[in-house]
Amino acid sequence: SMDYLASSDRDTVVNLTNHSYFNLAGQDGGVVGDHVLTVRAEQYTPTDSGNIPTGALAPVEGTPLDLRRGAALGDLLDDPFLTPTRGLDHNLVLSGGDGPAASLYCPRTGILLEMETTLEGVQVYTANFLGERPGKGGAVYGPHHGVCLETQHFPDAVNHANFPSPLLRAGETAPMTLAELWAGRNTADPLRGSWLDQWSARISRALDGMTQARGDEVLPRKRELEEVLCGLTEMKKEWEQWQL
Repeated sequence: SMDYLASSDRDTVVNLTNHSYFNLAGQDGGVVGDHVLTVRAEQYTPTDSGNIPTGALAPVEGTPLDLRRGAALGDLLDDPFLTPTRGLDHNLVLSGGDGPAASLYCPRTGILLEMETTLEGVQVYTANFLGERPGKGGAVYGPHHGVCLETQHFPDAVNHANFPSPLLRAGETAPMTLAELWAGRNTADPLRGSWLDQWSARISRALDGMTQARGDEVLPRKRELEEVLCGLTEMKKEWEQWQL
């Protein structure tokens, strides 16, 4: 877990982040084009020619920034939409909901990384301007050899009243979890099998929590969840049959 605690004796702007590069194929894994990135974000912050947010919020739908269902990075990096930044270098507006804010999966190793945060944005950066440099064990690192998930307040938020404020008042403290990370091996395709397992488990937990609930408003929701769980179970059976 990466936790920060900020305090100040005068009013100031605080926008802390991290710039860790991830390559789940290993230190000599090369380009991360096969990595599947999923981000729970329905909007992003468009920028001007200097990559500074304009203050608008735009939908990710119809753009290569739509990572809600997961996408292999190699399928996105050459999209004309990303030409100005040579790849992903965009702030995504994290949405509420269950599950990780973002996840990264490498099919070569089966390693799945999941991330949670208390902040409202994440800058996804695919090392677009990383110049070649020697690395561990003789590996050479270059463009697109890693991906950063930089959780943050929105860039330039201090100049846009409609963005969540990054202002820290004198005498206040601001605890923040930049990244709570979990990593493990997952041999299932994250776009299919593991997705079904994860959502089945979450819905089952929600139903367990409703067992003792009372009130007319609870019953329709419970029936709806039961129907969704039934549908997911059937989808999982079909997926398992397809794998045989």
